[in-house]
Amino acid sequence: MLESCHVGKHAKTYADNDKMAAARIALVYLAGNAPCVWVPDEQSRERRELLHTYRKAVADHTAATNSIKSYLNTHGIRLGKHSLEDKATAQWIREQRQWSVLQTQILDEHFANITESKERRKRLYRLIATQMADDAQMMRCMKVLGVGIVSAFALLAVIGDIRRFHSPEKLVAYIGLNPGQRQSGKGKDIRLGVGRRGRGDIRHLLVQGAQAVLRSGRHTVLGQWGWKLFARKGNRNVAVAAVARKLLVQVWHMLQGNPPNALETDKSFRLKLRKLAVILGTTVRRKTGLGQSLPDSVNALFQRCIQSHAPAQA
Repeated sequence: MLESCHVGKHAKTYADNDKMAAARIALVYLAGNAPCVWVPDEQSRERRELLHTYRKAVADHTAATNSIKSYLNTHGIRLGKHSLEDKATAQWIREQRQWSVLQTQILDEHFANITESKERRKRLYRLIATQMADDAQMMRCMKVLGVGIVSAFALLAVIGDIRRFHSPEKLVAYIGLNPGQRQSGKGKDIRLGVGRRGRGDIRHLLVQGAQAVLRSGRHTVLGQWGWKLFARKGNRNVAVAAVARKLLVQVWHMLQGNPPNALETDKSFRLKLRKLAVILGTTVRRKTGLGQSLPDSVNALFQRCIQSHAPAQA
């Protein structure tokens, strides 16, 4: 498989056809300018499909929530502290004004869309949790600060075989958390920030994790480093991007089998495992041999994590 950027180096600016394109591809291959491109294996492809479906379900749930808020705004109704997740909110909305029969039916459709998208999101979230419970490497990634269930699953789904990244800098560049730079022949050196390249979905999850580290992990070494960087630079976004980059480097070391240093305490890690066990539910925990009670399931998940120390395989 050839990378399009390398083939494009031999492209012409005038008329082109399939025959010329075939000759250009052959030229790139014979000249030795075709680097090896990693093709995702079957497991990685399925995990990426699940991640895409889950992200679509989250977007649909957000759209359904914003849709009813927009409809209520047109009638001068603000939710305020009322949450659409609360069942009493629906009754409160109906009492705010005298709705017509048609408007009541429209509200019913909005509530049905919210319920349907919420349930679909929960089902997909449980599928992700099931994949997590079967893969010790994914659960061990949650040992890193700021990495939760969805973040760990998304990282391994996108990374696949960690051996294709020979250094953490390669992985950071693949995700797009490295500062960009643009130069021209006239001596212009343009510094670019982080973003607009790489995997934006994973970058957003890591940025959320970095925000959590700065917000709740001030007692940790990484959190203190981030706040010192914030005080020195005077820009919170710079500190958040730097912390997110360090989290990704820690994940690289974790998957390579190296001991990372930005780790959760055992108490915090067990809280993450407890959340994972709750999402799985009693039926799934019993089928997967984790036990029915939450303490037994957490202990079983914890034992699976500490027994796996080898790097991820293809």
